[in-house]
This record gives sequence, C-alpha cells and structure tokens, in this order.
Amino acid sequence: MLVQHFRFRELLRKTFAAFVMKVLAALFGLLLNVVIARQLGVDGTGRFYLSLSCVSIAIMISQVGLGQSLLRFVSISSAQENWETVKGVVQMSGRLCLLISLIVAILIYFTSPIIAEHVFHAPPIGPLIQWMALAIVPGALFVLNGYSLQALGKIKSSVFVNGVSMPMFGIFSMLVLIPIYGIKGSVLAFVLSSFMTYFLSGYLLYKYTPQLRGGAGTFNLSRLLKSNVPLFWVSLAQLTIAWSSNMMLGIWGTDADVGIFSVANKTAILVTFILSCVNTVIAPTFAALYQEGDIDKLQDVVIKASLLVFVIAAPVVLVLMAIPGLIMSMFGDEFARGAPVLVILALGQFFFVITGTVGFLLTMSGHEVIMRNIMIACSIVLMILNWILIPRFGVYGAATAISITLILQNLIISVAVWKKIGVVAIPFINSLFPKSK
Repeated sequence: MLVQHFRFRELLRKTFAAFVMKVLAALFGLLLNVVIARQLGVDGTGRFYLSLSCVSIAIMISQVGLGQSLLRFVSISSAQENWETVKGVVQMSGRLCLLISLIVAILIYFTSPIIAEHVFHAPPIGPLIQWMALAIVPGALFVLNGYSLQALGKIKSSVFVNGVSMPMFGIFSMLVLIPIYGIKGSVLAFVLSSFMTYFLSGYLLYKYTPQLRGGAGTFNLSRLLKSNVPLFWVSLAQLTIAWSSNMMLGIWGTDADVGIFSVANKTAILVTFILSCVNTVIAPTFAALYQEGDIDKLQDVVIKASLLVFVIAAPVVLVLMAIPGLIMSMFGDEFARGAPVLVILALGQFFFVITGTVGFLLTMSGHEVIMRNIMIACSIVLMILNWILIPRFGVYGAATAISITLILQNLIISVAVWKKIGVVAIPFINSLFPKSK
C-alpha cells in the first residue's frame, strides 16, 4: 500500500522542513513589505498593491485551476512510478498555461489605462499595471512548477519557488531600482523577480526529476479538463476573496486605506503560516489515501494535522492582538492607525485555520465541483459585505467583511467534507460525529 506507513512523526518531520522554508519566506516577505512601505510611503504602497492586485488576478486566471490538478495527478502517478503520466500532465499543463497567460497578459497590457481610469479612478496607475503585466506569463508558469515540485515530494524546493524566491529577489531589486525610478522601479523589480523565479523553478524541476527529460509524456486532456475547469472557478473565487477588498477600497476609499489594509492583511496571514506548511506536506497524502479508500487513516491524518495547526497558530494570534500598534508601526508611523484592522484580520484568520486542511481534502478527493460551488458562493458573500461595509466603515469594514467570509467558507467546507468523505476535520469534536459515508 502506498501510504500505509504514514506516521505522525513523518508529518512533523516534513512539516518542520516546510516550516523552516516558510519562515524564510515570511521573513523575506515581511522585509519586502517594509522596503516597499518605507520607500514608497502609504500612498505609493497603495498604488503598488492596486497594480499588484490586477496582475495577481491575471496570474491566477492564467493557471485556470491547473495547480491543484497537477498536485492531485502528479502525486498519484509519481507514487506509482508512472513517469510517463507525470511527464504528460506536467507538459500538457505547462503548454495550456503558457497559451492562456500570453492572451491574458496582452489583454491587461492594452486595457491598463481603461482599468486605471474607469475601475480605480486613478489614471496614474495605468502605466504601472501595464509594466507589471509583463510578469503574468513567468508568474503563472513558476507557480505551476512549484505545484509539480510539491507533488513530487520536493517540499523545500516547492516552498522556495512559491514562497522565498520572489520576495528574496524582489528585496534586492527594489533596493536598487526604487531609488532610481521611484514607484516604477518597484514594478520593474517585481517583473524582474518573476522571470528569475521562473528560470529557477524550471531548473529545480528538471534537476530533481530527471525522468522528465527527453521524450514525450502521455495524459488524457479530457481528464485534465474535467478536474481543472471546476478548480479554475475555485481559483477565481479564491482570488476574489484575496483581492476584492483591496480593489473595492481602491474604488470607495483612499490610496492610504489600500496601503494600510494590504500591509495589515499580509501581516495577519502569518496566523495561517503553519497551515500552509502542513498543506504543502499533506496534500499529496490526501490524494493517495483517498485513492486507496483508507478513510480511517485519512481521518487520523486530518485530525493530527489540524491539532498541529491549532497549537502553533494560537500563540501567533495572541502576539498580533497584544501589540498590533507596535507591529504596524514597523512599516512606518503612518501605518500605526491600522492596529484595529490587524486585530480583526488576525481573528478571522485564526478561526479559518481551526478547520485545518479541509479545502485541500475536498479537492484532493475529487470533489472539485462541490468546492467550486462553495467558493463561488463565499466570494459573492464577500462582495456583498464589502459593498455594504466599506462605504460606511472604510478599511475597518473591509477587514470585517473578509474575516466573516473566511470563517463561513471553512465551516461550510468542513460540513461538505463530513457529508461526502466521512471525515471530521475539527479537533476535539470529531468523536461526536458519526461517519456519514
């Protein structure tokens, strides 16, 4: 059996390896935010993140849900040492992503003045979006390479590609380019970092997986599309949840509001730090265990993973809630007024991680359509909450809206996991629920 010898100590060992890399990624990410905030100021930071929100949406669209499909199919096929299939799905996904990302990049490049003027009512960010559009193709491709490395068990390389490389290259590039070109330098640094990360990701993928070199792989296109089309909508909904508050603040608020919210939100995501480490390690195991039909082992792994996340996330929340003003002032004195925003966002992220790994569990078990429906519904809820709260409460309304949405999202997914798979993902209460499958 493929995963019959899975043990909690293995989860700890692999999670620790991911944790070390994620700590490095978090430190580089935090330092990058400090560099941006201190060199551009609150208004410049807001304009940078507005431009980044457009390009991040474009990058996610360009992947059309291929990342998690790669994670699922490559995990199963590599465990069975079916390298022809692994190569087929990697090649097919890359070519599809390349084509779509090129189309999306061209559209964003030529419509950036319209987006800037008619969406954000801020014509000066048009050239920023236009230049940043050059990062769409390499950005989409290196994310896919990171998923492939994750599915192949190359956890440290995967986290380095999708977590460390961009902020690491970005810090050095921005320190050089911002003093010369101002805010345009920050955008050029982002583009340069995207290309450098893409080339690095390709090198690592083929270095650690020589089976992918030479010849052609085989994989059924219809099978890939059956999985990744629902996951495309999941990705789009996730992107809406991740960026709609920034964009709606850009419409109804000020550049300063966007800057404060963006910095506070990225800081609050530290609460989910250990969850991302566990998900990086555990997702391939979910796919393999479900493929084998070992639901009891799956339940055991899920609860242990959720307990691990809960124990480590709680102290982080306490620190963020105890000294939010001090933490926000690290980015500059003008960011200190965002302390209540950080508290609201940290609470939302904490309740989000309590439910652990349910999102990956649902998609790795082949229930992509259910995940799609839940995520679309939650993204609509967030848009409505933003529409109601942001005009009245500004940045505080945006923080409240996204926190409510994240809590609701994972509670609904947890119910779906229990109903469809028979697994209860919430620690301490799993023994109260009978198996539904």
